[in-house]
Parts: sequence; structure tokens; C-alpha cells
Amino acid sequence: IFTSPLNASSTPLWLLPETALSRKPVDCQTLLSQRTFTPPIQVWPGISYAGTTNSLDKKSLVTPQGADVSTFRKSDPELLVYGYFKALKKAEKIVISAAIFDLMNTPLARSEPTKFLNRPDGLARAAFTFSPARFSPGVYRVELLVDDKPVWRSFVTVTE
Repeated sequence: IFTSPLNASSTPLWLLPETALSRKPVDCQTLLSQRTFTPPIQVWPGISYAGTTNSLDKKSLVTPQGADVSTFRKSDPELLVYGYFKALKKAEKIVISAAIFDLMNTPLARSEPTKFLNRPDGLARAAFTFSPARFSPGVYRVELLVDDKPVWRSFVTVTE
């Protein structure tokens, strides 16, 4: 018997479609490589804050409180993905980048990876710029990647 936790119902296995029962099992690594599911966020204590916005003071390290934007028009000049970082104990060399995916996990855009020295003596910021004009109206997953692993994730909407 198959039990659905969402609607508290049970279905005998003989009522399920034959194709669902006859499929060969697949391991998680295969599902990940086929983009069937989204890779999990890696716990990384060096990230203090991250977000998306359409404007960021390029010289100031002040966190843009209340300035986060998650809806962008195609005509907006830029979609910025940013993160604030601080090493906890000692300086660490990392490679940081940002990536944008559609809802089917297809990678659509990725920034150039940037070498970054994350230091414990102060807050540092990395920001990556994308043009909203290149995306069709829809919802997109945005990630900050450290050493090619997602450490922060959010979603943005692009409209006409």
C-alpha cells in the first residue's frame, strides 16, 4: 500500500500505473547529474548576508538594508547578486561566483569565477551583475557558489 502524507490516503500498489512500478531504481548522484533535483545548500559559516538587488553602491560596504529586490523588469539595467563574507578564524582563499537557473534546473547564466581572500579582520563584499534583458519573463533560481558549491539561494522574478 502506498500512503500519501499530504492527503492521508492510501492506494493499493496494484492501482498504481505499471510504468511507475517497473522503473529501474536510480541513485541520487545520477538524479543530480540529470538535474532532476537541486543540489543542497552547503553550510559555510563565512557568509554573513546575501541578496539580490537592482542597485548597489560599488564603493560602500554598508549592507543595503531594505534594498533587496526580487522582481526585475527586462528593461532594468542590471540584476545584482551579492554576498557579504567574513572568515571566522583565519584567512581563506576561495573562488566565488553566481549562477542563475530556470525552474527545470537548467543553468542559464553564470558569472566569471572570482578568486577571493576571505579575511577575519573585516566584512568583504562580492557582487555579480547580470542583464535581466536576456531572460524571458518567469521565475529563476539564483545561487552564490563558493568553490563551485551553492552556499546561498533565492528566487527572482523577471517581468516584461
